[in-house]
Amino acid sequence: MADTNQQIQTPKKATQVVPDATSESEFMAIVFPPNYKREYAFRGKIKSFSSQNTEGKFDILPEHENFVTMAHDKITMVDLSGKTIEFTIEKAVLEASNNLVKVFIEF
Repeated sequence: MADTNQQIQTPKKATQVVPDATSESEFMAIVFPPNYKREYAFRGKIKSFSSQNTEGKFDILPEHENFVTMAHDKITMVDLSGKTIEFTIEKAVLEASNNLVKVFIEF
């Protein structure tokens, strides 16, 4: 006869990984290029991110609302030292959420 006093274990909830941004004036950016353009790879903390889509130019700053778009022409980032990092692109899928910008470049 089966033991009716067994407790059913529920799976643990997955925890959301929050990017390692340490202040309200910075956020993380990760640029994923195709394998043959690895020199465009970037991962780091930045102050701002700019690009353009079919609606025009846009900027992303820390604590930006969730945002997904197709960007084109170029992406521009300003790192914590104030240095401008710019990549010329054909198009890219961009996602901004939880103080993290992910860019998937296609040339």
